This record gives sequence, C-alpha cells and structure tokens, in this order.
Amino acid sequence: MSCCSACGAHACACGCGAPARTPLAVYNRPGLDAIAWRVGTYGDFHATMQADLSSTAYPALAGLRTREADDPAMALIEAGSNLVLATPNGTNPHIDEASDSVVHFGGDQAAYSRAKAFWCDSSE
Repeated sequence: MSCCSACGAHACACGCGAPARTPLAVYNRPGLDAIAWRVGTYGDFHATMQADLSSTAYPALAGLRTREADDPAMALIEAGSNLVLATPNGTNPHIDEASDSVVHFGGDQAAYSRAKAFWCDSSE
C-alpha cells in the first residue's frame, strides 16, 4: 500500500504524501512468542532519507531534485542506508555476559544461535 496518491511511492519522494519516518516505533504486547526489535528496514531508512530531500525542513537540499540512481545525491543516500554496528568511539560493540544468554530468547536455542551468529557477523 502506498502513501502517496500522486507518485504511488511508499515513502513519498516527491514530498506530496506522508513520508515514512525512521526510526519506527517498536511495540511488543505481552505474551508474544517473539519480540519485534527492528526500528526499520533498509527500505524504511532509505525512503526516509530520500523523502528528506523534498522536505522544507532541509532547505539546503532543495536543489537536489533528481531521483535517478546515477545521481551523486542518490549514491550518497544509498551509501548512508547501510547500518554499521559500533560504539560511540568507533570500536566493535560487545555483548555483556549477563545479556549473553538463551534466557533472553524465551529458552529458544535456535533463536539464540541465530542472534549470536548475526551479532558475530555484524561486529567484525
């Protein structure tokens, strides 16, 4: 479902619809088998940055009107859409011992293993 009736985009790049905003709210009602933890997907963050190009909140970006993939502004957005896990001083983050437990995954060893593998792959 798109938010823009003029251009049909999910997060309107032309500024005529309600743009997606990241980070997205995360709500986990009691009793779920798994928790939602993502504050946005690659597409959500990309769409927010692209929509910001048309926002009156950023007048310095008003001249960046093209949305062609080979435009340098779009290349910068593309480069900025990638998540990098790091601490404020730029070092690789670590998991503290109290948090490194299958208990935090409802005892689900497979879910814990997937999360651990993701963390190890993402913090290299």
